[in-house]
Parts: sequence; C-alpha cells; structure tokens
Amino acid sequence: MKYKAYRKEDLYSYIFGAFPVIELIEAKPELIIEVIISNKYNEIENLVTILESKGINYNIDDKTINRIANKGNIFVVGVFKKVDQTIGDDNHIVLHSPSNMGNLGTIIRTMVGFGLHDLAIIGNSCDIYNPMVTRASMGAFFKVRIEFFNNIHKYLERFKDRKIHPFMLSLKNPLKLVDVNPEGKFSLVFGNEGSGLPDFFEDIGEPIFIPQTDEVDSLNLTMAAGIAMFWFMKEKIG
Repeated sequence: MKYKAYRKEDLYSYIFGAFPVIELIEAKPELIIEVIISNKYNEIENLVTILESKGINYNIDDKTINRIANKGNIFVVGVFKKVDQTIGDDNHIVLHSPSNMGNLGTIIRTMVGFGLHDLAIIGNSCDIYNPMVTRASMGAFFKVRIEFFNNIHKYLERFKDRKIHPFMLSLKNPLKLVDVNPEGKFSLVFGNEGSGLPDFFEDIGEPIFIPQTDEVDSLNLTMAAGIAMFWFMKEKIG
C-alpha cells in the first residue's frame, strides 16, 4: 500500500516514534497494519526481531516516512486500523467537546499514568486518531477505550450508579473538601479548552472547582485534569 499524509477519512492512522510504536506493539498488536522503519534508526535489528516474533508486517522505507511524517527526526512509524470502541463500567474521564489534539493526547497519557482507562467524549471533538493525538499520548492511546456520546444525557442514561463531578469555575465546592470513596465509581467531567462546561452542568452531579489564585483566569485543561485525576486516584496509586 502506498501511504500518504494522514487524512481523517482514511480507515487507518499513524503513530510516530520508536517508543510509541513499541507501546502499540505491546498493547494492541492486532491493530497494526505495518511498521515502517528508517535506515537511520540505530536499533533496526532489535525492532525487526520483535516484529518478526509477533508476525507483524514491516518495511524499511525512508521515502514513505518522509512523505507521511513531515518531520526529519521520525525513524519509526506505526500504521494501525481505526476501530470503534466501547468504554467499560469503571471510573471515567469525560471530555465535553475537546478541540486541541495535543491536549487530548496529554490527557490520555495522564489517565493511564493514574490508572484510568475509559474516556467518554461528549459532542463534537477534534479527530482522536490524528497523529498529533497519538504522538502526544506517547503510546498510551492504545491502553484506553474511547467512546463518543451525542450529549451528556445519553452518557448518563447508560452510567447511572456513580458520582458525576463536573469541574467548573463558578461553584463553591473546592476539590480539597470532596469525599472520595476509593470503592465507589466516579466520572470526572471537563469542558472545552476555551469555553469550559455549559452552565447547565451545574445541575448535574456534584460540581467541583480547583482552588487557585485570582492572578489567572483558569488552569490549563490538561493541568486541571491531571490535578483532579491525582486527587481521585491517590489512594489507589499509593
């Protein structure tokens, strides 16, 4: 197959970099169509040994990498199938209309770091399969399940027996006062990078805000999500 620069309508996507590709090989080898390796990669023999042991197709082809990666420092590319996913009934991160692909990838990586593996996306979203997302996740993308819901009400219809915590600026329920039941299930809900959550989320579940000084308008989405994940998972991760 002659691969071109990534397009959203394609049935496959790419992940760039040796470490993320190895994460893909370990987590979801069944999704891999092919691994493309540059002659400049200094561990070709080791990677080829891994690929051959798992029966994964590979090709050593600098020309193809240059055509699809648009960067001079990419030496390994994983080509993988896009598949529909369904989240489980564990703890969830819920993102409402995320628009920044780098932020989305970083949040996914942070989720895995704190032992969370289910991501619900509400409404419109940036392209989750864009290589900017998979690269920012450093391969953690393949350790999470991602499911889309048209609106928050569709999500709540399916996931009822849990605490819902929208993170908002306009409320007086600080994170430090939230009682976290390590045995209970929760969903942490975050809004769009620019607009945050719509006002009606104040009436959903138990809204929370992260205390901060008045010297900034708000925390970056990835920072806020990371703080929240740590707070809710600190007992489980020790």
